[in-house]
Amino acid sequence: MRSVTTYSGWSRETMLLINNVFLVSSMAMILIGTLYPLLADVLDMGKISVGPPYFNIFFVPLMSGLMICLGFAGFTRWKNTEGRALLHKGVIPSIVSLVMAFVLPMFMVDKLSWSNYSLTAVVTLLLVLWVVTMSLEDLWLKSRGKLSSLRGLSGSYWGMLVAHIGLAVCALGVGLSTAYDAQTDLRMLPGDKTELGGYQFQFVGVERVQGPNFIAYRGNVEVKSGGELIVRLSPEKRNYTSGGQVMTEADIDGQLHRDLYVSLGEPLGNQAWAIRFQVKPFVRCIWLGGLLIGLGGLLAALDKRYRRRRLRKGADESSGGLVFE
Repeated sequence: MRSVTTYSGWSRETMLLINNVFLVSSMAMILIGTLYPLLADVLDMGKISVGPPYFNIFFVPLMSGLMICLGFAGFTRWKNTEGRALLHKGVIPSIVSLVMAFVLPMFMVDKLSWSNYSLTAVVTLLLVLWVVTMSLEDLWLKSRGKLSSLRGLSGSYWGMLVAHIGLAVCALGVGLSTAYDAQTDLRMLPGDKTELGGYQFQFVGVERVQGPNFIAYRGNVEVKSGGELIVRLSPEKRNYTSGGQVMTEADIDGQLHRDLYVSLGEPLGNQAWAIRFQVKPFVRCIWLGGLLIGLGGLLAALDKRYRRRRLRKGADESSGGLVFE
């Protein structure tokens, strides 16, 4: 009897199946977590709150598994791909991702210490960099390192590449905004200052303004970084004259790497106000990632091969021929 050493093979169909399992499971988990409290309230089963602990336990492992599979997806073939070959291709991206994931968080804090070094950021960057570096390695191998070869790649491949990177960008926004989110609610007098997330917020005061159908108290908050004024925020507390409704209008200064959020609360007397300050880094990446995923789907749908196949099929059917796919 011969002794044969075999390696487990991976097909692209298998990888797609695993990805779909992760995606459907994540969707079901979010759907249950969102609708179950509403259903319990309708059926008079009591008030149920589903928050971060539920989503962290279920959603994070599912998405982590999905991103690990995405790194290998570009290298798999439709019929069979040797498992050892996949592991060999992932060596350099793994080393690069691991090193950068541990180093980059050192530059995301004002003063490095073990208390503010975020392991959540490390895991997020590790998964994100894994997907990006594996995708770029696959692109390099398929183009043979020549820019002229990029034109020969199909639209479906570019769609896959952009969508995978888009999911990584979305995960970057979710992970880093969770790791470095800073929020505080304070009683502020005109002239008071507070430090948050590397920014200095100074409450200048509140003025009464007349709107088209409301009367508002508009706050004035100056935000500085490194001693330099970067933006003035003007949150409002509006009282609509028609129905007497009181609405809070937050002011947000958004950039790709962070959002600054100021909300005016209730007056506390003697010119003091309750104010909420919030700094959310990289939260815009969530929306940018979603746009990239949509763009990837559009690029794949516009692949010329699909149009030629439909035209060929239509020509065969009009001529009375049979089409075997």
